[in-house]
Amino acid sequence: MLEVLAAAGLVLAAATLCGSALRRLTGLASRSHAAPAVGFAVLVALAAVAIRMPGRAATSTAVLSLAIVASSSYLWSCRSRTVLPLWGMITALVVVLLAMLPFGAGGRVGLLGVGTNDDTVEHLLAAWTLQGPMALSSSKLVASGYPIGPHSLAATIAAATGMSLEHAFTGVIVAVPALLALAAADLLRDGQRVVRAALAAAVGLCYLQAGFLVQGSFKEPMEAMVLVAFVAGLYELERGRHTSRWRAVSLGVLAAGAVYIYSYVGVIWLGGTLLVWALARLVARRPSRGELMIGVRSWALPTAIAATAFVVVIAPELPRIVRFLQSGYNNEGSGVYGNLLHPLAPLEALGVWPRLDFRFEVPLTSPGGVLALVALAALVGCLVLCLRRKDLALPSALLVGVALYCVSASRSPYTAAKSLAVLAPCVTLLLGRELLLQVRRAKGVSHSSALGVALLGTVLAAGAYSDLELLRDGSVGPPSHSQQLYGLRGIIGHHPTLFLGADDFVRWELRGANVATPPAPLYTGTIVPLRRSKARRHQVVYDPGDARVTTNRFAGLGLAYDFDSVPARVLDRFDFVILPRSAYSSTAPSNWRPVRTTRSYELWHRTGPTPERQTLTEIDNPGAILDCATTAGREIASRVGVAMVRPAPVVGGRGSWKGAVGYAGESAYQLLRLRPGRWDISLQYDSSVAVTVRGPGLRAVLPANLEPLGPYWFAGSIRIRRAGLARIMVTYHRLPALGRIVGAFGLTRGPTPTGLKALSRIAVTRSPSRDRHVPLRLACGQYVDWYRTS
Repeated sequence: MLEVLAAAGLVLAAATLCGSALRRLTGLASRSHAAPAVGFAVLVALAAVAIRMPGRAATSTAVLSLAIVASSSYLWSCRSRTVLPLWGMITALVVVLLAMLPFGAGGRVGLLGVGTNDDTVEHLLAAWTLQGPMALSSSKLVASGYPIGPHSLAATIAAATGMSLEHAFTGVIVAVPALLALAAADLLRDGQRVVRAALAAAVGLCYLQAGFLVQGSFKEPMEAMVLVAFVAGLYELERGRHTSRWRAVSLGVLAAGAVYIYSYVGVIWLGGTLLVWALARLVARRPSRGELMIGVRSWALPTAIAATAFVVVIAPELPRIVRFLQSGYNNEGSGVYGNLLHPLAPLEALGVWPRLDFRFEVPLTSPGGVLALVALAALVGCLVLCLRRKDLALPSALLVGVALYCVSASRSPYTAAKSLAVLAPCVTLLLGRELLLQVRRAKGVSHSSALGVALLGTVLAAGAYSDLELLRDGSVGPPSHSQQLYGLRGIIGHHPTLFLGADDFVRWELRGANVATPPAPLYTGTIVPLRRSKARRHQVVYDPGDARVTTNRFAGLGLAYDFDSVPARVLDRFDFVILPRSAYSSTAPSNWRPVRTTRSYELWHRTGPTPERQTLTEIDNPGAILDCATTAGREIASRVGVAMVRPAPVVGGRGSWKGAVGYAGESAYQLLRLRPGRWDISLQYDSSVAVTVRGPGLRAVLPANLEPLGPYWFAGSIRIRRAGLARIMVTYHRLPALGRIVGAFGLTRGPTPTGLKALSRIAVTRSPSRDRHVPLRLACGQYVDWYRTS
């Protein structure tokens, strides 16, 4: 946790120094809460350009270090000993600690959003590539023109400090809510500092911002931070206290930073806000022709300087923007939902949504739904009051945000959700600003103002509770499987390796290795085809006569793979195979030898050509009954050959669990009818905490696991003395003390699209398996692992 805090602190300190120096240099006050956002824009732009130069991360480290040292020296020479008010520093610290709540409640530090949004693996690989170990073209994300400012900053921090890239990236993500809160604080100027700090924190961690934080998404929170800082800059210019010709440079730098964070779309948010604000001011003030000409002359040079600064800073990024326009990352269709279950309700942007997962609906007839409608009415009232006061900058940002949401909703539900996340802080900020004004008016014993204070206070308090629900149950990636896979990396080296699991992060955990997978992980490099008998519809299958096989991104989710899932000639392409450790799997071909077994994985090495063998239609089972009552079964049994048969396993269904499934501290069980003897237990499960599996003579602990449901993980063995029902119980461990104090549920939401069920099937197999080779004609009615014809 200290590394994450150190990375977040480094980002905040460096951004504050660079932003304050730039503001001071351009004639603005250096002690501004919006200065860190400006500095962050400087850092991401410098890092994104420098890290693509010779030397990569070393060059970026040198450039950013020079910028920080130069900023510090300049501020010192100007006798600017404090660059941020003390209460602003305290606000930033509190917001960072609140953003760290998922780690404290879950009892571990890891990647945010694992199991709910596994896009982080692609971003980590991009940042790792930027550091220098591989060519830039080897990363699909980097080569596509995707904005890499945040990735470059995280890669630079990791290289400069020696901390892990995972912690550096998480530190950058955690720092963003604090930067957003500081930018919002610049617009909260009335009232006591404690109240202003609380409202600033509410903006930095408003509901959708907290929702995107806990799923590890960072572009939208960063864009929202830049947008709020841009609006703060417009208010500052509107007050007209600064006459320097350089006074608008900070706005140009913020716009350039948006390009390195959000590509060309980032500028649309800011440019649209500027245009609507300028037009609204003209309509509201109705200046005479002479006043208009004076205004144009006074703003012509500052505007030109700001535009020049913007163009100069984004010039290195222009070729990448052109590539990004044509990339798949920028052309998501109307059927793209990403990790969403359905389109998000626009009401979520209001911040009142008491669900611990923002992807779920809140019935409008429930108390939460009623409060959301009250928040909508409050927002409309606040907008009317703002327009009456001719307070135009923030309403302009809201109007542009609503327009962009409507446009994106017509393109893709996933894109629309991103627009809502950028819009949400502006909504909370508008409500907070109006609350401060109503508090000031309420001192004059105005009943209408007192009512407004009560209404806005209720809405913001409900929003704060919604934020807490999200943060305390945020998903944090467990370390066990990743550590085990990382330990195998030294053995496989660069040898061709086939991973037969369902881990979306395997390319990151085995980074640098030559790894292929079936069509299960979302972000695989090389996909191998499956046997038709081991695949579902629309999956990649082995067909030597058809070179036009296609794949579905989610085709393999929910399947357990073993050696028989892949044809023999495909297996012969690889030197190593990594399998989830399970008793519910096919036997290994004779030419494969075990190299190492960990708690959760088996590593196998090929010693020669893999013998051909065939399977019945098994899908994700290790075998099937040869039913000779069917035409297909009789045809197989009539052939000359041999079948490998074994005792039929006992499988408990997904819907047979009784008890509380997926909640920390709770238990669920199944009753299975078993014969006397020794049986091995293998389990399909997801859990945000470790689980204990109990049965007759068994008490085994399985690590927390948030991978897509598919593999059957070996738990241990039970011994049955009398035939009858055996009770197999799965108990979820309790959360640590902090998680219980804040009321976290520790609920496991199984990854979509396999569903949200945290427990699936349980398989019980004979131990030892008593495998036998019999002629095919004698295999009727028996459980066949594989067969071979002469």
